Amino acid sequence: SLAIAGIRIRVVGIENFRGTGSKVVIANHTSVLDVPLVAALGPEWPLCLAKAELRWFPVFNLMWWSMGQVFVDRKDPSRAGESLERIIAATRAEARTGILAPEGTRSVDGNIGKFKLGAFRIAVATGAPIVPIVIRGGGNLMPKGQWWANPGEVIIEVKPPIPTVNWTNETIREHTLATERQYRDWIAASGLSS
Repeated sequence: SLAIAGIRIRVVGIENFRGTGSKVVIANHTSVLDVPLVAALGPEWPLCLAKAELRWFPVFNLMWWSMGQVFVDRKDPSRAGESLERIIAATRAEARTGILAPEGTRSVDGNIGKFKLGAFRIAVATGAPIVPIVIRGGGNLMPKGQWWANPGEVIIEVKPPIPTVNWTNETIREHTLATERQYRDWIAASGLSS
């Protein structure tokens, strides 16, 4: 469906995505297309955490429902915690690949926002490695507030997996901040603006 919209995907580092077992995939977030772009890399039965409002987003909502995706109500911390627990349980029991945007909301200028802890909590709870992905050009395809996709190319860089087996709840903030800083360095090195 991305090809129908005239979207070309160039992938760098796909070897970092290979292998079986659970993974926690994280990506910078500039477009509503980010999760479908990452899912296009081919993880079997990916599990995404999407904001509750996207239940009503045409076409994508059907795709998410068909894959059993988890929607999170960001305004209700208790329900948000339940959503996270559902992903943790599925990652443990079914060896699924979780796909999350740790910024939580889309960036309008391509700069990295503050990372939330959700993806890192899943990694600590499951021991699954974190696979960082940098999406370049996604914001140009479908900027915030736009309801249609522009044709164009997006580059997806899959970085080497980050082992998490020695992470603990006590060190989770340290690891989250370190990963956020790494993303800032990757974005700055590329001159990426959207």
